[in-house]
Amino acid sequence: MTAGFTFDGKLAGNYRLEVERGGGALYDVGCYAVSAALWAFGSLPREVTARQQLGPTGIDLVTEAVLDFDGGTAEVRAGISELPHQWLVITGEHGEIEFRDAPYTSWRDDETLLLLSDGRSTHRETFPAVDPYRLMVEEVSGALRGGTGWTLPLSESLATAVVLDAAFASARAGGESVAVDSDHTTG
Repeated sequence: MTAGFTFDGKLAGNYRLEVERGGGALYDVGCYAVSAALWAFGSLPREVTARQQLGPTGIDLVTEAVLDFDGGTAEVRAGISELPHQWLVITGEHGEIEFRDAPYTSWRDDETLLLLSDGRSTHRETFPAVDPYRLMVEEVSGALRGGTGWTLPLSESLATAVVLDAAFASARAGGESVAVDSDHTTG
């Protein structure tokens, strides 16, 4: 699997440069690619290896990480000082799934294209643009009113945070592999 989210953050005076406000590429946009990897593999990785390009304030402008799962690997890239690009490609023994254009921010384009290939043919499916922030507010509001609104399970948020922590630890260790601590994903 490969997943990434990069953009040029126009960083002068931007909160994304502030360590104390959770700035940096991995926290800002890398979480989406990591979350996609966790969804694709259905489990936590065994270990994470990461390298970062740090900015003058100490935040990561770019993070590249490899997540090693029992069933394969995920290569993740996050950047806030690069040309805008988003991708999500999942390859398995029976085919490939690829989200084209903007898999994480579909409200900016007319539609998002999903390609499903089995090696012989490719099925194309399009999804209309939506504002994900509006959908999140509507779903959480519905749940708070006692309705059927959907919210992300805490376990998924915790799993993503554990992987982000492992990526930061690996980068601080000069790119050494770091085991993922699955004991911290139960709430």
